[in-house]
Amino acid sequence: MLLLLMLSLGLRRGMNHDESQYLAAGAVFGRHLLLPYRDFPYFHMPDLVLIYGALFRWCGSVLLAARLFSVAAGWLTSLVLWLMAWRECRGKPALVHWLLPAGAALLLVSNPIFRDAFWRTWNHAPATLFGMVAVAFAMGAGRDGRGLPWVRWFGSGLFIGLAIGTRLTFAPLIAPLAVAAVLEPGGGNLCERARRVAIFCGGAALSLLPALILFALAAAQFLFGNFTFNSKVNVLFRQSYHDTRAGFSAKLLFPFTTLLRDPANLLLALLFVGFVAAALSRIFKMPREARYRLLLVLSLVPFTLIGAVAPSPSQHEYYYALVPLMVLGIALSAAEFSTGGRAWLCLLLLLAGAAFATARTWNEYQRLAILKTPSEWAPVKFHEAGVEAAQWVRAGCVLTLNPIYPIEGGLDIYPALVTGGIAWRTERYVPPADRVRFQILGPDNFESVMEQRPPGAVLTTPSSELDPPLIAWAQAHGYAAHPLQARGKLVDQATVWTAR
Repeated sequence: MLLLLMLSLGLRRGMNHDESQYLAAGAVFGRHLLLPYRDFPYFHMPDLVLIYGALFRWCGSVLLAARLFSVAAGWLTSLVLWLMAWRECRGKPALVHWLLPAGAALLLVSNPIFRDAFWRTWNHAPATLFGMVAVAFAMGAGRDGRGLPWVRWFGSGLFIGLAIGTRLTFAPLIAPLAVAAVLEPGGGNLCERARRVAIFCGGAALSLLPALILFALAAAQFLFGNFTFNSKVNVLFRQSYHDTRAGFSAKLLFPFTTLLRDPANLLLALLFVGFVAAALSRIFKMPREARYRLLLVLSLVPFTLIGAVAPSPSQHEYYYALVPLMVLGIALSAAEFSTGGRAWLCLLLLLAGAAFATARTWNEYQRLAILKTPSEWAPVKFHEAGVEAAQWVRAGCVLTLNPIYPIEGGLDIYPALVTGGIAWRTERYVPPADRVRFQILGPDNFESVMEQRPPGAVLTTPSSELDPPLIAWAQAHGYAAHPLQARGKLVDQATVWTAR
């Protein structure tokens, strides 16, 4: 039932402009085997491009496939959280064993940060799923002396590598997980502990192999896309219109000035502080394995915060990965009060918090009826618009800053514009030599490229503030405008411009 509720939310929401870059990159890789960095600019780690490329080879609608994948990642994250809490509650009263994990899962999916991002085709949901699986492996390694600790530490390294390969902000989590491999209870002598760290690092290195190969193929482009663009070029662009959110102090204050203004986020923070403080007050009375697991999760929180604060400017979704970790910390802390009145008090507080958060967000999840009407799904509407756009295009690439339309219609786009308006709007802040080297197109240099390789069509949308240069170019070159059919508020009514 939870999966269906989450699916209904993902299918009825429109697109954010940042989603297109992931979809377009996956499409050009899947259809033409063009590689990020080497063949087109890309400003994230590459794993999601590879995943989407594989998906899109078998799916007609790229947005539908990506939405289903993202919703599945969000649902699996809640399932992994539930399983970790359920395992922690084994041996406790039956109500605690079942209700505490259920309350934790509800607290997660009803949180507004999680709710507003898990279905997006961004890289947050899959990267967080990989990160949570890595934590689950680390928590289970050597649990009560059972299991295969070497396999589990390899699995932890493998999945944290996948998380980093999907979203770079997970890189700081390598440090606390490696330390956890050393400090695992009953871990043996120094050589055995060093061997665990080596196995963990080996798993991470294996899953980072695609990124390492792409770095070897185009080192300068890889570094520009993952570091220079976000730390320098995008900051210069933000400063050009006095966006104060990109400043370091503004990013540090963002949780207090923005996130905690939502009662559900404030509730999560208060529950986390309260439950963790209560658990830490009796930390030395805990069983050694339970203490290890709680301290492992708590050690991950500040390193996750580093990843949340690093990008500029701060956004709600940058704190997405922090939410399941905080809920897991609450569940582990509550599980330590297993007997007497305190156990029931902890359970009631957790369930009350989950009920409050669920009540506030229930309206977003309760529209299951849309599952019966695919014609009303946002991905289907975008696909129909793309198919209609394709009817106007005979051959050639489509010049557009909204690549979702042509890729849904099976059309080709200019690889240099895979990121849509993200690279376009920052072109003037990239040195001229680097624009050529890193394939950055923008208002000042796109016309020369169009002269060498004229587009088969131009596609614009009325809501885009970046499209006027494209419209002016199309009009100057005698292209005729063909507005697409209106499809409601979820889909911009695009216009296809074709040569007369």
